[in-house]
Amino acid sequence: MKRGIGMLFTALAVLAQAEAIVVSIESNAILRAEGLEPGTGGSVEYTDQLAAGFTNRPALFSGLVADGAGMIHVPLVQTNRSMFFRVKGIVTGAVPAGMAVVPLGINSGSDPDFGTYALTNGAAFFADTPEGINEAALYMDTMEVTNDEMVQVMQWAYDNGKIWASASGVRNAEGEHRELLDLDDADCRITWDGSLFGMKSTKGSGYPCVEVSWYGAAAYCNYRSEMEGKTPCYDLSDWSCDFGADGYRLPTGDEWEYAARGGLSGRRFPWGDTIAHTNANCFSFSAYSYDTSATGGYHPDYDVGDLYTSPSGAFAPNGYGLYDMAGNVREWCWDPSESDRCLRGGSWISRTSNARCGSVDRDAPDGSTHFYGFRTVCR
Repeated sequence: MKRGIGMLFTALAVLAQAEAIVVSIESNAILRAEGLEPGTGGSVEYTDQLAAGFTNRPALFSGLVADGAGMIHVPLVQTNRSMFFRVKGIVTGAVPAGMAVVPLGINSGSDPDFGTYALTNGAAFFADTPEGINEAALYMDTMEVTNDEMVQVMQWAYDNGKIWASASGVRNAEGEHRELLDLDDADCRITWDGSLFGMKSTKGSGYPCVEVSWYGAAAYCNYRSEMEGKTPCYDLSDWSCDFGADGYRLPTGDEWEYAARGGLSGRRFPWGDTIAHTNANCFSFSAYSYDTSATGGYHPDYDVGDLYTSPSGAFAPNGYGLYDMAGNVREWCWDPSESDRCLRGGSWISRTSNARCGSVDRDAPDGSTHFYGFRTVCR
């Protein structure tokens, strides 16, 4: 696209990747880009000689984030030279199905219980690295991985020789062999008949998958990535993570907490400073001043049988459109510490203190129980 503005600018180039992005220069020398996914980052590169290629060094246009209408406005510096510009960004509709954009930015403040904190999403982007825009956009599952999704992915993995399955459990066939799912635990909702995975009728379809180890969550990420033609993030021989790959992975603890806070600063929970059974599926404990639930103990709507999980999406989402960031099942995250891994978000069996945004739990990566689950992210 070309548009002249007096002697200031004689050309404007738009990156092919962002064909849906409409770019123009207004009469007041404001560059406007439309058609971006709200909350995602954009970058403006420039050159005065097309043969020399585009650059964002020095980073004259940094930290750009599309507003709620999917627009970016950038004031341009007047010059007597002809300048060429191109805009990079995430176009509307580019977000993977079942995921939400976790907007770029910094969430800092003072948590009522954990004190001062500062969380950054898109740190590389805000540091003006050349590949910043590729590292900045974070997509997260809107809901915890369900039994339905686990069945689909594990069936694909079995059919493609990626896993071994038996009545007792599922193990990866490649790399360092680990138990991924504990099928013979009565609370596991996944079934195996010798050739096909299925679900139990009670709290199966539409409910979060439980009895999954950290290894199982990481392996799921790889298999889902391969199913969809993405590059897997995990090396199953040593369980290391390639954060530069475009596949699915577990969030880091900081990514998870940034997303859980949903844009609110300095709050105890994703929605505010108090919690009740109207907010989340958790174990209400009146000794906490911030627990204001009228019904104590387990959530009265879901304490049936031995597994008290609630359907995915049963409660209101946070400000980023993410469900169950507090309660239902604890979620595996990446952060290794010696031999342990990180869990966030509390669960149906956990006291409301565990549902706080700043609360961190840990367990061995081979641990699996009836209140451990996970969700994935990708960039």
